[in-house]
This record gives sequence, structure tokens and C-alpha cells, in this order.
Amino acid sequence: MVRGDKKLKKYKETRLDDIVYNPANLKFGAIARNKYGNAVFSPIYVTYEVDKGVALPSFIEMVVTRDSFIQNALQYQQGTVYERMSVNTEDFATLDISLPSKEEQIKIGAYFNNIDKLITLHHRKHLQKNSSQEFPILFTYVTLSLPIGNSVSYMKLRISIQNLNYQRSLSMLT
Repeated sequence: MVRGDKKLKKYKETRLDDIVYNPANLKFGAIARNKYGNAVFSPIYVTYEVDKGVALPSFIEMVVTRDSFIQNALQYQQGTVYERMSVNTEDFATLDISLPSKEEQIKIGAYFNNIDKLITLHHRKHLQKNSSQEFPILFTYVTLSLPIGNSVSYMKLRISIQNLNYQRSLSMLT
């Protein structure tokens, strides 16, 4: 049941590859890239269009869903009650993101996709071997470092695997 006048409620629009987040639930990781296409959604969400001339939407997604990015954004939370604290959209828009060239973004994205596939294969192999175990993988970390292009920057990748879920985060070191 919807209360109030439906005509006064202003839904928001999102398009493919937009970055969408909920200011009040960012602390719970409520930020993602729209991978599905044009849609309308609740006015409590905020949407940003990625400038595809500068950045790949998939790369921006990798950056803004990192725990370190979210923790940085949370320094701008406002409110007196934890459940109602939110990150102001103007403050969120001022957060800096260091971007390598589009060519390097493509390489980094391909690297992550390969790691995703490798993790999936290892999960399947482990599950086949240990199908009788209720929780086959409890907690594992893998940390890798690799140079980015010809620069002195390195991408450090840390993957944590918990049961069948995994999280990845990257941090740029100079």
C-alpha cells in the first residue's frame, strides 16, 4: 500500500553504467554500477553518470565499491542517530579518485576478470573435493602486487574468500 499522493512522489531514473548509491546506507556498502539498463527507482538513491571519455564504468565501480573508498566517504556522514546518518551528495561528489589511463583501466579490469574466473574455478574444484563439508572455505586471503604500465605505481590486490562469497579491494600505491 502506498500512502500519500502517488503523483507527487518523484522517482529517479538510472541508465546503464550509472553509479547508484544510497546516502543513508553507504555504511553497509549500498553502492553499485547499474548493469541492467534504464530503470526508475526510489528517490532515496542518488545516481551519477560516468564520463566514458575519461573512465570505464566498470573501473569506477571497482574503485567506489572498495572498502577504503567507502570508509573515506563515511567521514562526511551527518546526523545524530546512527540509523539516520547519511553522506551528503555534495560531499560525496567532491571525493577524489585517481584514474590511470583508459588503456591501463582496461588492463586492470581484464586482470580482475581473470582472477574472478580463477577464484570460481578453485571454488568449484574445492567443492567437488569436499562436497560433504558444510562450510568448505572459512577464510583465506591472497595478496598480489603488480606494476601498472611504465609508472612507479603498483596495484595491490587483496582477495578474501568466505564460503562461496569473495570481496576484492584494490589500493593504489605510489
